Amino acid sequence: MTNAHTDSALNAMKERLANEFADRPRASVSACFDNVTKDLLAEARILDFVPLLAYRLARGCVAQLPAEEAQAAA
Repeated sequence: MTNAHTDSALNAMKERLANEFADRPRASVSACFDNVTKDLLAEARILDFVPLLAYRLARGCVAQLPAEEAQAAA
């Protein structure tokens, strides 16, 4: 269970990750982040560090995703 502060921080970290890896599919970035977050929250006793830990762990997952193909101009 999270609180409003934690939810806000998690959303900010997810957005930061999506911006950092703008060449990766946004849905895949979100999925990586959400999976990591779910695992962390399942065992967290203190929520203060979950957003930063989720960002750092998800970053490794996202870095392995293939980049999106550039759209060809028609």
